[in-house]
Amino acid sequence: MDVKKLIEDVITDLANNCTLDSVSSKVQVISRILKNDRFRKWVDCEFVHGYKSDEETPKYRTMYIAGVRASYVAPAGFGSIVKYTNQQIPIENLGVERYKKIAKIYVWDTVSIIQNAIKPDEDIHLSIGPHESADIQEVLEGCQIMNMYKVVSSQQYQQIINKTKAMLVDFFIELNETVFDNEINFNVMTKKNDIEKVVNNTIYAGVVNTGNGSIAISDTTVIGGKDNQISISSDVRQQLNSIVGQIETLAQEIDDDRTDIADAIIEIKKELEAKSINAKPLRLAFYAIKGAISGLADSAIETLAEQAIKLLQ
Repeated sequence: MDVKKLIEDVITDLANNCTLDSVSSKVQVISRILKNDRFRKWVDCEFVHGYKSDEETPKYRTMYIAGVRASYVAPAGFGSIVKYTNQQIPIENLGVERYKKIAKIYVWDTVSIIQNAIKPDEDIHLSIGPHESADIQEVLEGCQIMNMYKVVSSQQYQQIINKTKAMLVDFFIELNETVFDNEINFNVMTKKNDIEKVVNNTIYAGVVNTGNGSIAISDTTVIGGKDNQISISSDVRQQLNSIVGQIETLAQEIDDDRTDIADAIIEIKKELEAKSINAKPLRLAFYAIKGAISGLADSAIETLAEQAIKLLQ
């Protein structure tokens, strides 16, 4: 089986905004061929069976809900009642600790289920457990609750999809550049330690969704070249500065709060101010922008990010 072609196919498909479902089979095959237990486990959790409640949940799958809504009947005096439908419940009145227990959630589903749950301009409704119900009943003391649910925005779920795409692309590119010298044609058993390093630096480190929709670039051990420091001409540096300036301008026109893009722009500017450019965090930041914008259909920003990535290769 041509592993090089499989990896190239996945990178191309994801760059062309194909769904994770469409590359799922190829990614699973690659995870078996690479024979890295941690990468295979991550792929199985993301694509095959989801995460179990007793497993460590990745940070980008931890988030806070937008709120709790309920339909209920409240007494209005003199034996009358008032019916309320889909009302926001002030669960913050329960205090910080109990609020967090209700509001903080872990998304354990596969990327396929997450993707299917996303509907344009529609929130996602999640069920509420019995212990949480008791706490919410305390807020609505004296009321008869008909139904209630947690509300999560579709954008929060989309961030999980974007993050998974970005991690896969970065993993395969890093694998190609640092382990296989740009030729993905190899004897896996002789490269197991090197593959493990790339897994650590991409799948389990790097760009991390902090749970509130933002993306942070964490420090990682760079294994490509001497700290992956590269010298670039003043012309290329100028082009990169121009690109990030254009992205910043275009991002301001997006209606949504795009703190993920803003954080990536800050990281890029900081790196470009250094004497010696560190290519890896720059690439990660531009991939983060590309991943964040993929669900918003803003091709101009995506095209600019791709131009920057090419300049850094």
